[in-house]
Amino acid sequence: MDPNLCQFVAENELIQIIPNFNYEKLYLICGDVGPFEAGIPLEVPLWMAIRLKKQHKCRILAPEWFNVESLRKFIDAETREKGGLTPVPRYFREFSNLLLLDAKDDIIDADQVAFAPIFG
Repeated sequence: MDPNLCQFVAENELIQIIPNFNYEKLYLICGDVGPFEAGIPLEVPLWMAIRLKKQHKCRILAPEWFNVESLRKFIDAETREKGGLTPVPRYFREFSNLLLLDAKDDIIDADQVAFAPIFG
């Protein structure tokens, strides 16, 4: 699959945000989102999370696997596996690229995450 198409499809996956505004539920073609309540986490498509982040309307909560410790576990498992590949979360690369590009300030230890050997 073309990398741009992979990213496009990945942007429809859900991710948690913490909005800093209040707004009613949105009825979108891809599904209903909201209501938005300031300070209350909710799931939105990744494309919406990034758009809101760029407008300073939310904080993005990174997936539980997107931290230094989890990435080290992936690397350790890959090192132990002889001739096999370690499964990673769906759209791992696309999420990682988008989050490090557009929400780096929301990622704990973002610089360490960005330079983890798994992205090499």
